[in-house]
This record gives sequence, C-alpha cells and structure tokens, in this order.
Amino acid sequence: DALGLTKGTTLKIELDGGRIILRKDVSEALRKVRGKFKLVDGLTSTDEAMRAIRGRAPGDPFDP
Repeated sequence: DALGLTKGTTLKIELDGGRIILRKDVSEALRKVRGKFKLVDGLTSTDEAMRAIRGRAPGDPFDP
C-alpha cells in the first residue's frame, strides 16, 4: 500500500550497473485516458491551449 502497488500493477524493470530498479509503469494508465478530455471553450487545438498556458506551443519559434 505504501508504494501504491496493487494486484495487477505493471512494473518496469531497469538495470543500473549492478542494481535492479523496479518502477510502476504508468504508460497504460495514460493511454486509457488519452482523448477523453475536452478543450476549454474557445480553444480549438492543443497548440492553442499550450499557447494560452505557456505562451508558446511545441514547434513554435523560440524568441529569447
């Protein structure tokens, strides 16, 4: 319980030198909710949403 692991939880196994590292695999959880959320009224794309939040979207030119 303290680790947030339950029966059926998928783990990623990584090797780091001589250590074995187990991590909870959250990619399936993200895949399940992909496309389930709607944009706020007035925004027609995720790029517009990113510009509203961050001031630019991925792929926009960067002006320092």
